[in-house]
Amino acid sequence: MEDKSDTQIKMDLKDSLKDSIIKEALNSGVDLRQYSQQVEQQLQEVELVSVQDYVNQGTSLAQLHSQFTHCDAALERMENLLSTFRSQLGGLSSDILQLQHQSAQLGLRLSNRQAARSLAGQMIDDLVIPEALIRHLLETPVTEPVFSEQLIILQAKLALSGDHHQRCSRAAQDVVPVLGALRIKVVERLRHFLLLKLQQLRRPLANYQLPQNSLLKHKSFYHFLITQEPEIAYEVRQDYVQTMSKLYFSYFKSYSTRLLKLVDTNSVNKDDVLGSEDASLGAAAAAAARSLFGRAAPSARNSSSKSTVFTLGTRIEVVTNLEAPVLVPHAAATGTSAGHKGETKYSYEIVFRSQHYALADNACREYLFLCEFFHVERAPAMELFQEVMGKTCTIYMVSKKHCLTMTVTNVI
Repeated sequence: MEDKSDTQIKMDLKDSLKDSIIKEALNSGVDLRQYSQQVEQQLQEVELVSVQDYVNQGTSLAQLHSQFTHCDAALERMENLLSTFRSQLGGLSSDILQLQHQSAQLGLRLSNRQAARSLAGQMIDDLVIPEALIRHLLETPVTEPVFSEQLIILQAKLALSGDHHQRCSRAAQDVVPVLGALRIKVVERLRHFLLLKLQQLRRPLANYQLPQNSLLKHKSFYHFLITQEPEIAYEVRQDYVQTMSKLYFSYFKSYSTRLLKLVDTNSVNKDDVLGSEDASLGAAAAAAARSLFGRAAPSARNSSSKSTVFTLGTRIEVVTNLEAPVLVPHAAATGTSAGHKGETKYSYEIVFRSQHYALADNACREYLFLCEFFHVERAPAMELFQEVMGKTCTIYMVSKKHCLTMTVTNVI
């Protein structure tokens, strides 16, 4: 223990000797006791100064302490406020979550109500019969565009009233009788209008294309009759078929007959054909007649009037101008031929082309009309077309057969 103390003292002395002040005092030869007392006195003076300064700063320190106390109280209050605000924020967060949940529920309820409102509104619009609809369908002329617009609305309402689910509703049961009465009135007006247009086709010398064009503008009328009153639609269809069948038959029969009167009668007979035999000739003459170079010359009475039997002339124009205007009998009967005024005659090819071009043109137009107005196509359209044009086509076939028979008879 003593060795350790001595060692510690020696180390402390060494450390003290390292101090610059002590080292300076030793070097200067100052008495250490005196120097120690001097240092102690200086320390006391410094202490007294410090105490006096502390006493002088007491008021300031008291004020500083008071300020610390106030700041501490303010900070405590702020801490309480922040704690309260934090708790309130926690409550607000839960409130926000609750509001979001309520908002989602309200949005769902709103969308459901809007969907129900849309469906209910559409159903009400489909069931309600506006006064304007009734007034236009009963009073407005059927040729007015507004009538056609209201007719489409009525057809939609009738289609909806026929739906099973619609019929089960009480509102639909109240509306169906009104719709039925309105449908009957509209069908009556449409039937009267269409039959009146068909009557215009029966007028003498009437241009049947004008009533047809008018009917095409109102083809929705017939479509309404098909869906609502098939029997009335069938009546209108049959009336049209009978009217147009008679009209085409009468027109083309008269047209064909009058055109055939314009055919040049200087046709080929047995006197104009190579190899023809004459019963008045003897056996030798008959044999010579059968020879290619021994054909008997035609009689003088025929050679002068049939000098152009085998002349081609302008007959090629029948082939090159297939779509040329057809012959009009009363206009084609008069004119100038070969420099001589009088009745104009035409070769049979020209008359044949005119007849069949007129028939083909009218048949195509009629077929398109039938498809568009009566809403038919393919097989039903062909059946309806046959009902209208079949009789007319038959007389053309009979006429052609008769002409071919007469031609063969004349040649033989």
